[in-house]
Amino acid sequence: MTGAVHAGLAAATAACIAANAFIVAADLARARFVMANSAQVGLAPRSIPYLAALKGAGALGLVAGLAGIPFVGLAAAAGLVAFFVGAVGAHVRARVFYNIGFPLLYLALAAASLAYFAGS
Repeated sequence: MTGAVHAGLAAATAACIAANAFIVAADLARARFVMANSAQVGLAPRSIPYLAALKGAGALGLVAGLAGIPFVGLAAAAGLVAFFVGAVGAHVRARVFYNIGFPLLYLALAAASLAYFAGS
């Protein structure tokens, strides 16, 4: 992996951490956009804190990976990829396409994180 690619993937990993920290806070605050989106894709409101915990664990795992425990970062990135594949699938199943870009962006960041840790 070239230095530029490595640096780009590291930046994407940092962005993935920040994005997931933001959405975890929004989930736990039960932000209006979170509740509306969850209802549209058929997600029960009681499951939001559990999903926030999964995203939070993924973000913390990425931090651990960047801090020198790369196998934890790799596992966290793989978990986030799986999580956001499921989120995209929920949007497709519910035919909610107007905002599918958000889970796709999170999926892209998680995939970049996975590439970063897989290449390290």
